[in-house]
Amino acid sequence: IINSFHSYMKGHYGDETHIGLATDRITQLVTSWKIKKDFYNAGMSYLLSYDKTIPYTILQAPKETVISFIQGLFDSDGYVERNIAGIATVSKKMSDQIMMILLNLGIVARLRVKSKADQYHSRPVYEIVISGDSLRVFAKEIGFRLLRKKEALEKYLFEHQGSNTNVDIFPYITEIIEKNWRILSNNKLSTSYFASQIDKIRERKRI
Repeated sequence: IINSFHSYMKGHYGDETHIGLATDRITQLVTSWKIKKDFYNAGMSYLLSYDKTIPYTILQAPKETVISFIQGLFDSDGYVERNIAGIATVSKKMSDQIMMILLNLGIVARLRVKSKADQYHSRPVYEIVISGDSLRVFAKEIGFRLLRKKEALEKYLFEHQGSNTNVDIFPYITEIIEKNWRILSNNKLSTSYFASQIDKIRERKRI
């Protein structure tokens, strides 16, 4: 990937384009006003990570282009671990945009605050998690190009052919359930077990 990246930059922008390494000795840094201008004209802005959004040129693009963009996003910033695939960002708007694109492709994901703003995190971190049957839809509609992540996802799906009833559940109905539970509770019809389950529903935002 790095060699392809270098070849593309040199081939399209010439040898005067400087490519160096960040302090982590992994991240590739490109210094070129021409490249920056081209990205800006394509819809990308000069924003920091917490203000980043998906460019309007992508949101209005054909389905194949949107899928390629999201696939690249998951290749670079996403992950696959055991029975889930996910991605995290400090941009709330970008997390909402990713959720919208996934839903348009038939992928029901969960959005949760992975880390709240505290002494260790200057801003909240929003994590998008895909699991259950949606993981199989994700593999079919988007998937990974990065071989390591692609093989990990395919291996899990091959070893788990059936649905997981503990994961394939109803999302986004937390408020409805909690409202009805409060009616039961106010009429002294609830139980301690039911109350403890409501706490889990509040946290997970699904049933």
